[in-house]
Amino acid sequence: MMTWCCKRDEKNKDLCGVGITFETSSEGVMVVQSLVPGSPAENCGLIAAGDALYEVDGRSFYRSPAVDVAKAVLGAEGTSVSIGLKRGLRYESDPLFYVSLVRRPIQGAGSVQAALRPGGV
Repeated sequence: MMTWCCKRDEKNKDLCGVGITFETSSEGVMVVQSLVPGSPAENCGLIAAGDALYEVDGRSFYRSPAVDVAKAVLGAEGTSVSIGLKRGLRYESDPLFYVSLVRRPIQGAGSVQAALRPGGV
């Protein structure tokens, strides 16, 4: 599994996020690993660790590279992003649920960093 999260840097200092850290599953699906405390994602109360990402702003990002997902989720402060998720990776037929979040400065938002987990490839 590969874990990535958004980290603020000087090159991308104007990018804001919603406070979700994703992990790429062995099947290539982006799964919510954690939520930044006090972030829009945590405050909405609907997103949980283990939720699988399917859409961003109506476009499919199922099994998309982390860099592409980050480009879609990150944006200007005060703008909204709609994220389509499924509760876990149980069944393809499970319905998506959608959350609309307003981007804001998040400690750590801005660039994708990837790290292999112990035992990862």
